[in-house]
Amino acid sequence: MKKNLLSFAAVLLSAASVAAQSVPGLDISTQLWESFTNLRTVRSLKSNAQGVWAATGGGVLFWDQTVQSFKAYKNTDGLSQNDVRVLGFDQRGRVWIGFSNGAIEVFDPSRNTFRTINEFKDNGVAVLDFFAVGDSMYLSTSVGVSLYLVNREEVKETYRNLGGVIQSDTVRSILVDGRDLWAATNSGVAKTSLTLPNLQAPESWTIYSTASGLPSNRVLGFAKFQGRIVAVCPNGLAQFENNTWQSLSGSLAGYTFKQAQRGTANGQEALYIATAGGIYFGTTPGVWQRIGEDLAQISGVTIDARNVVWAGTSNKGLFEYDSAAENWTEREPEGPAANTVTSIEVDDNGYVWCTSGLGDKEVAFMVYDGQRWYNFGPQDSPFIHDDCRDVAILQNGERWIATFGKGITVVKGELGNFQFERLDQTNSGLVGIAGDPRFVPVTEIKQDAAGNVWVCNYSASNGNALLVYSTQGTWRGFSSSFLQISTNLEALEIERSETTDRIWVGTNIEPGGSPGVSVLDYGGTADNPSDDKHAGTLKAEDGLRSVDIRAIAQDRDGEIWIGTAESLYFLFSGVARERICTNIGGTLSCLINENVQTVKVDPANNKWIGTSAGISVLSGLDNITFSDITVGNSALVANSITDIAFNRKNGDVWIATTNGISRLRTSFTEPKSDLSALDGYPNPFVIGAEGARFVINNLAANSAVKIYSIDGRLMRSFAREEVPGAQVVWDGKDDNREYVPSGVYLFVAFIEETGTSAVGKVAVVRR
Repeated sequence: MKKNLLSFAAVLLSAASVAAQSVPGLDISTQLWESFTNLRTVRSLKSNAQGVWAATGGGVLFWDQTVQSFKAYKNTDGLSQNDVRVLGFDQRGRVWIGFSNGAIEVFDPSRNTFRTINEFKDNGVAVLDFFAVGDSMYLSTSVGVSLYLVNREEVKETYRNLGGVIQSDTVRSILVDGRDLWAATNSGVAKTSLTLPNLQAPESWTIYSTASGLPSNRVLGFAKFQGRIVAVCPNGLAQFENNTWQSLSGSLAGYTFKQAQRGTANGQEALYIATAGGIYFGTTPGVWQRIGEDLAQISGVTIDARNVVWAGTSNKGLFEYDSAAENWTEREPEGPAANTVTSIEVDDNGYVWCTSGLGDKEVAFMVYDGQRWYNFGPQDSPFIHDDCRDVAILQNGERWIATFGKGITVVKGELGNFQFERLDQTNSGLVGIAGDPRFVPVTEIKQDAAGNVWVCNYSASNGNALLVYSTQGTWRGFSSSFLQISTNLEALEIERSETTDRIWVGTNIEPGGSPGVSVLDYGGTADNPSDDKHAGTLKAEDGLRSVDIRAIAQDRDGEIWIGTAESLYFLFSGVARERICTNIGGTLSCLINENVQTVKVDPANNKWIGTSAGISVLSGLDNITFSDITVGNSALVANSITDIAFNRKNGDVWIATTNGISRLRTSFTEPKSDLSALDGYPNPFVIGAEGARFVINNLAANSAVKIYSIDGRLMRSFAREEVPGAQVVWDGKDDNREYVPSGVYLFVAFIEETGTSAVGKVAVVRR
């Protein structure tokens, strides 16, 4: 293995003399991002004249009645975040969007603009519902009812004491009927009149509870049916009559209720009821009839402007009822079917493979072909398990998916014609855990250059937690006693060298042996145990502040990087040295968070360190400079990073998180062998608008680039340190940061050491 340890250390020790800078070539402008989230988790839905709107865990979903298709709004489409809890409409046709953290955004579809209200978030108050009255908006919150004046853009007052019994309690929903305001709380129904002068006074409110006839003190919401107020509780319905509540559950007694919505059926007023397993309606109080077939995991119901019934679900998106066919039409949005992503990888076709864990039980893995997402779960094959931890793309085209409990799912064939197999304790070297031989957890899989596949068989009962499947088709295990660490293997890396590869494994800190890092030198012969050597361990006494190992990665210079629950390390002279902060000219350049969850290396040798608080990118040029990426300074979908993968051909960085997937367009691509294929796009190049980019492509290693006007004047230079691979991006500006005039320009790539050069031409249009 190339060590270059002395030169590497010299770079680190000379950090104080290096000018502070960001990672060369890294651009995190908003227009370079795209978010991919699960829009099927509908939390609430409402309709207006334009269509049906749904609040989901992946953003806002809008079914446009005119074009009969979905439009999604995510953080890369104008939203500040994606975890949407509730929505409503004001009298101006704007959509009010409430997020899980209390933030509010007001979206104007006619102008495609968003306005943010942070007052509730800043005070730690959650917003649970909206109800518009004239130019006022009443908000259900976690501390009561707030009156927001839309014209003045301010909260006028908040009603916390609802009758003395209910103080600063969660209000789940509001209904304003005439001048009466009804509030659904966890302690019953609170009612007041908007004609009263002081709603902050507890005597202005009347409280109704189970003593008044409610099925439960936990009230979810209201509807008005046949002139009476109907309260929805989790265990029943009740209508308000003669100052008491009377049960309306009728034939639905014992069901779990979600919502009620007034509509019409056969020309008569009807009440539509959403239960956990189906939608029902009735024109006579207490007499209910199911609509269509049963639906699972229903979260709500709405009636659109055409009087069509829609159901929202927490796992499949929306369903539209076809009254002629008397069945439900599934309206499932495009995108990944899980937000909890455990690993991500890009294959040679540019397809993105990602796995999901127990957070989304119906989804095991997902594939994106550049146009659409394909989602797979246990319902697609008995060989697919719903808790997946890693995916490896093998040289023969197979994809091995590590599952936590059911061994390895092997995916063969092409997309659209997959065949599935399973490797477990019955047909491979894998074994189960002590006490349950059929529970076979696998945490990570990698293939070496020779074609051997290395597998972490977590907590293997026979002690052989590290396995290799050789090119000869045989399995062999390496015992924890030989490796001198526990069987709780979580991290795996293949150290590639000019001689033979070495295998690095790391453990977590669960009980079961000695935690830390172990290195195996298997002599390059996966089938021959006689030349195996234990090359050493790294533990607390070797400099590791934490032995909860999350990631091990070898960079393009051959250096080993180790991510733990408390720090980032590099290996120097066999000792782990911490890499958290460096003083650069009096300014500290630091890792964004010490809880490292993944470490990956891009084609420019930049280290992408994913943490629970965002990403730190460590420059591959100096191994000193950190640049941070968070939800606060970019369009990253979430801060808790689980994995990162690179498309080495086009520079795309794919980022897996606990709340969706982000793609960042970068220039960090694999350099070409020469400059013969030099090109650039788009051509013509229109400049003047924010985010305009001309990509100079197919550059070779050590290339520098200069851009000239057609009469030979130098306009812009990119030193080879500014060329992060096979691409460099020109923003249409000269070296003085001014836009160049319209005209024809030459871009010249050259390698100074060899004298090799190539020239391209681009027409620039300035607007």
